[in-house]
Amino acid sequence: MKHLWLLGLLAFGCGKAIPVVAAPVTLSVQGDKLTLRPAAGGRINARLAPTIELASGERIVFDQGALDSDSAYFAEPPTASFRSGTALLGILRVGVCPAGLAVCQSFELPVDQLLTAP
Repeated sequence: MKHLWLLGLLAFGCGKAIPVVAAPVTLSVQGDKLTLRPAAGGRINARLAPTIELASGERIVFDQGALDSDSAYFAEPPTASFRSGTALLGILRVGVCPAGLAVCQSFELPVDQLLTAP
């Protein structure tokens, strides 16, 4: 069983990246950008762009970031823009290939935060 957990405390200051979701990936905010990073040694699937599906029906798609040579994985952490004050209440859907595995797994991670740019 996959263990998923959400970091429940956000403290903004000095423009530092603040982790929002952690599990096979870490979602962080810096300024008006969301950044998605895989766990150590993992890769994020780029063929199906990671997406936060908000309860409001809006979608935030992570499609900014360099791809590897076959365009299957992000070579650098993908980013997405958001509006200050956006309530991120929904589900992050992302494909991750954990370190040492050649097959990606799909994850649905809960996101429950109000993000504001510092």
